[in-house]
Amino acid sequence: MGNENENKLIATEQSILIYSGPLPPADEYGRYEQVYSGTAERMLKMAEAEADHRRKVVDRGQIFAFIIGLASLGAAVACAFLNQAVVAVVPAILGCVSLAAVFLGRKK
Repeated sequence: MGNENENKLIATEQSILIYSGPLPPADEYGRYEQVYSGTAERMLKMAEAEADHRRKVVDRGQIFAFIIGLASLGAAVACAFLNQAVVAVVPAILGCVSLAAVFLGRKK
């Protein structure tokens, strides 16, 4: 007969799958399609749309930064020609920073 005060060992196992990127790994991707037909295609379209959107936002940002940089440098040159050298420093710095941001870009 067993003792009522016996210790019991209970073991549990937990696993977590972590991935980065818009799509899961290939084996997980296939499981989505098995669960609900058409899911894999929808996920692929969503990832493509997100990539297109991200490229457009980056391109637009580069264009605006380039315009701001050129306008700032133009303002600095105009201030220098009007003998306002002290005032020309602010737009010159802004212009240089904007142009550097356009051509160097942000590294993630």
